[in-house]
Amino acid sequence: MKPHWWGTVLYPAALVGIFLGMQLLFGLLGVAESQRATLGALPAVAALLISLPLRLQRAWGSTTPWRELGVRSSPTTLVRTLLRQRALWLQAALFSLVHTRFNLPPLQLLGLLGGLLLLGLALGLQRRADGGLIWGAIGLHGGLVAGWFLINQGLATVNPAAPAWLIGPANPIGGVLGWLGLALLLLARRRWWGRG
Repeated sequence: MKPHWWGTVLYPAALVGIFLGMQLLFGLLGVAESQRATLGALPAVAALLISLPLRLQRAWGSTTPWRELGVRSSPTTLVRTLLRQRALWLQAALFSLVHTRFNLPPLQLLGLLGGLLLLGLALGLQRRADGGLIWGAIGLHGGLVAGWFLINQGLATVNPAAPAWLIGPANPIGGVLGWLGLALLLLARRRWWGRG
């Protein structure tokens, strides 16, 4: 029996609930606030990895969920359908909406949404270049997050007087420098556009 549409809503909500619930539990156990999110993410990711194949089998009737998601290569990967031009733009738009911070002033919010859209395109195109596998996109995303983390930890200093439109309101992706960097990445790998 196919699951109802509400399963699509409840599944990610349950994973978020695990993440937030574990943070609350760690807080009650006296774990420092700065460590709660990292520790809370571990059981949430474990729950995702364990439950995702079962969820895809139930929702899509998938017998090879890791191949269909691009974790393992296969000629039957959903590259025919998932990476067409419209789907590429749609996933980039969804990526930007999911990752943005809506508490920003309107112009800064638009800058961040635009930068995240470019990043979403770059990640989708990386997956296309890798024949549907997601590992290159994971590496690109993880490298950017790690770089921003290192900057926040003092590896490099950003002048606090620098304008938000230049360096970004929440992270560099939302500023002109981030847009330029991502645009250069897309231009340098423009051959991606011709595939799929």
